[in-house]
Amino acid sequence: MDELGNLRAALNFADQTKQVEAGLYLPSNLGRRFWENFDVREGLDWLTKFTQMPEADSYPKAQAKAFFMQGALLLSLQNFSEARQSTEVSLAMFRSQRDQRGEIEALLSLGVIMRYLEGMGTKTQLEQEALELARSIGDVWREARALGALGWDDFIDLQKVHEYWQEAIRLFRQIGDWRSLAFYLGTLGESLVLRSEIEIAKPLLEEANELNQRMNNRRETEFVLTSYGYLALAEQDYDRASDIFRENAKTMDELGNRMGYLWARARLGLAILRQGHIQEAGEILIQTLRDFYEDGNQSGVVFTTAKIFSWYVAINKWEPAAQLISWSDMRQARNRPAVDQAEVDRDIAVIRAKIGTAAYEETYRKGHVMTLDEAVAVALKTEGGI
Repeated sequence: MDELGNLRAALNFADQTKQVEAGLYLPSNLGRRFWENFDVREGLDWLTKFTQMPEADSYPKAQAKAFFMQGALLLSLQNFSEARQSTEVSLAMFRSQRDQRGEIEALLSLGVIMRYLEGMGTKTQLEQEALELARSIGDVWREARALGALGWDDFIDLQKVHEYWQEAIRLFRQIGDWRSLAFYLGTLGESLVLRSEIEIAKPLLEEANELNQRMNNRRETEFVLTSYGYLALAEQDYDRASDIFRENAKTMDELGNRMGYLWARARLGLAILRQGHIQEAGEILIQTLRDFYEDGNQSGVVFTTAKIFSWYVAINKWEPAAQLISWSDMRQARNRPAVDQAEVDRDIAVIRAKIGTAAYEETYRKGHVMTLDEAVAVALKTEGGI
């Protein structure tokens, strides 16, 4: 692509001629979505190069934006601790410069990061602070973004989640931010599909898909593809579901979006398992669990563990299966998608039929008291063969 060649030429020129301010601003101003639609890793390389130059301290405004973007890209790679460090630096710099819009951006990004490092309480606190600041300065776009972010909470009522997203959609449509509109149409559509509200979800997904195609927006296809994959799972069309999740994983990998890639791989593992490819499914799910665990993504660990539960059922390992679904229930059952719950219920029925209700319930109780580390150890117990 000519524009990418021109961009690289400009960045190389800034590097060679020590035009550090330009080198800080250029990859930052392009935005997270640009790099996610191209290659997160290259964007991070450029930002790291220029923020590490001694001359960067002479340009605090450009430096603050560069640290912010560095944190955003590190988040996509699931480098949570490093993302926190860069984002907290940017937040402090924005505040010292009285840049309230930059402060809102940093608060929102830090909220996502803290979801994985400290949990929903800290996340929500940061996002509420961002929402109040956005409203106080009349920034409708950032108000919409804060509302959208608040919807990503496992511990609030689903109706409240949808209210946040519906209001964000209304505001994005009002101000003409079509990319953000496509994102939240896809997000809300996916949530409705997972709750089996298919007819309500379809027009949202269709609009999101049309907007993404019009803008050649590969990054935001994640939720639309996920929704179509789950529709295929609900219809027990496992071949189609596998194709969709495989395409999603491929796209996320090409864009350097590690988080999106791993979620797609976990879903792919389940679809392949339902196709009857037990060995391949096990390899995918075990590796995905390892990756989520090593990255410190607890939500990903819980999600993948529930899929490995089904794999254990497929290989006739009844006790670890019962322990894993018990542990997953403690953390996910309230918000588990309806299509996933249907799969779980079928597998539980198999275990009960094989070992009896009393034995199942006794083993199930053991899973309730497991720590995250213990659950991962159980999930990886049969690694190396079936």
